[in-house]
Amino acid sequence: MAWTYSGDPTTSDKDAVRFHVGDTDSAWELLQDEEINYVLGLTESPSPRPVREIFRASAISADAIASFFAREADKTDLSLSVSASQRSEAFKTCARRLWAKAGIAVSEDGRQAAVAGIFAG
Repeated sequence: MAWTYSGDPTTSDKDAVRFHVGDTDSAWELLQDEEINYVLGLTESPSPRPVREIFRASAISADAIASFFAREADKTDLSLSVSASQRSEAFKTCARRLWAKAGIAVSEDGRQAAVAGIFAG
């Protein structure tokens, strides 16, 4: 499995997903390239994908990261404390923002609804 990031999200859809979820630090890898490629493969759009599809893939990725941290226990050792639950909540919030950018509203209980608008011009 590999983890790569060019530092320029305009160069690939994978890097754009990494940018949106904050997985840009090689010292703290959250998702492998193959995992992001899987999520990108869930869209039917060819590369380069429309921005909405990048946000959708990013939201799915943020949800996956939130799930990872949700299963981890909070830990305290003397004066050091690591709160996986706070990380999980932060990624849930990130996912909701990304879903909204993809045109899908997500409620606190995880229910999704497509956001539609009318444009006349």
